[in-house]
Amino acid sequence: MLDLANENARTTLSRIEEDEESGEALLQDLARLLGLDEAPRVLHCFDISNLQGTNFVASRVGDLSLPGVQRIVERLGDITESISPSDFVDGCLELMGSIRVEEDTRLALIAHVERGGPLVRDTEEERASFARKVGELLQLIASSREYQFA
Repeated sequence: MLDLANENARTTLSRIEEDEESGEALLQDLARLLGLDEAPRVLHCFDISNLQGTNFVASRVGDLSLPGVQRIVERLGDITESISPSDFVDGCLELMGSIRVEEDTRLALIAHVERGGPLVRDTEEERASFARKVGELLQLIASSREYQFA
C-alpha cells in the first residue's frame, strides 16, 4: 500500500512539473508574440459578460497607468518623430490588434485627432499630452462598432 502511495505521489509530482514547464514555454511564446522583453508574470483578465462589455474595455484601454497601455503609447511614439493624424489613427488601430474599421469610422477618428491639435512629443508636457491623446483614441476605438464585433 505504501509503495502505491509513493508511486501516485511521484506520478502527480511529475505531472505538476510537466505542467509548469509547459506553462513557462507558453508564456515565453506569448512574450515573443507581443514583443515583450521577458515573459509576463501576471495576466489581467476581465470577464465583461456581466458588465456591459464595451464601456468597461474602453475604460481599461484609456488607463495610462496600466503597463500594456503604456507600452502602446511607447510603441506609437517610437514610430517617428512627428506623426500625422491619419498615421496616428492607423497606428492605434494596428496596436489594438489590427482592427479594420469602415472608412467613415476611420475618417471620424482622424477628424477627432485633428481637432486635438498637433501630435508632438518634444517636451515633457507634450509627451503627457500625446499619451492622453493615445488613451482617448484607444477608448474611441474600443467603443466603435467594428471593435465591438471584431
